[in-house]
Order: sequence, then structure tokens, then C-alpha cells
Amino acid sequence: MKSFANPDFASRSRDKARPKIGVVLGSGGIKALASIPLFDFLYEAGIAIDLLVGCSVIASLRGAGYDTEQMRKFAYGFDHCREL
Repeated sequence: MKSFANPDFASRSRDKARPKIGVVLGSGGIKALASIPLFDFLYEAGIAIDLLVGCSVIASLRGAGYDTEQMRKFAYGFDHCREL
């Protein structure tokens, strides 16, 4: 399981020399699940998110520190998401 609380990852977020990254997620419901691979990509590329804005459950989960596997498990708990 990926840890977004990794100290190395967090220290890159505080680096003054790098550009700041903001992610804006809109649209609740099933479409919000499409953002989960985005979080995978950003983590694997070592891109720290400085600002997260959104109105979906997925944005709330990520803001609360959930990793992408935890987000998927949460979504799979709903009958209409079992095929994702």
C-alpha cells in the first residue's frame, strides 16, 4: 500500500524551487472514480499535490489521506461500482 505520508514525498512538497501543483476535481458520482488513476500517476511520477479542490467523495478521501487502493476498496463497497 502506498503511503502519502512518506517523509521524502512530503519534503518534495515543501521544496520552494519547484512549481506548485493544484488538482481540481469536479463532478461527484461515478465520474469521480476516473480520478483515482490520476493519483496513481502523480504518486508514481513523484509529483506532490500542494492543493486539492473538489466536491466529490474521492476528493474528500484523498484529502483525508486515503491512498488509491483504499479509495478503490471504498468504491467497490457500492453495488454499481463492482465492475470497475
